[in-house]
This record gives sequence, C-alpha cells and structure tokens, in this order.
Amino acid sequence: MNQWEHAILEWIWAENQIQLFLPNQPPQQMNGSYDLVLQYLNDLGQQGWEVATSSAAGNWLLWTLKRAL
Repeated sequence: MNQWEHAILEWIWAENQIQLFLPNQPPQQMNGSYDLVLQYLNDLGQQGWEVATSSAAGNWLLWTLKRAL
C-alpha cells in the first residue's frame, strides 16, 4: 500500500496572490498570475508531485497535490 505526502497550491487570481504549502516547510506566498501558477505546477511535477484534487469558487482555485513517500 502506498503512503503519500500532500501539499496545497492556492491561487486567488483577483488579488494575484499565490500560496504554496509543502510538508515540513513554511508557507510560501508570492504575487503572480497564470504564468507563475503554471511554473509552480511544472516545478512541482518535476519533483514528483501530482494533482490529486482541485477546487474552484469565484476568484479562487486550490489544488491538493500528492507524491509517494
């Protein structure tokens, strides 16, 4: 049975605010839009993370990511 660790990438596009929550690390906050979100998703994918779920409402998007331990 696989064990997973999880992370969260959140984007509030009306405020150009992106937050990244990785295990055992302080939250990362930055200002950016589509290009930075895409860069983060690509970088995380190269580190073995994959999107497990996504949610959206209004001007807010949230991705839960997972990778095998």
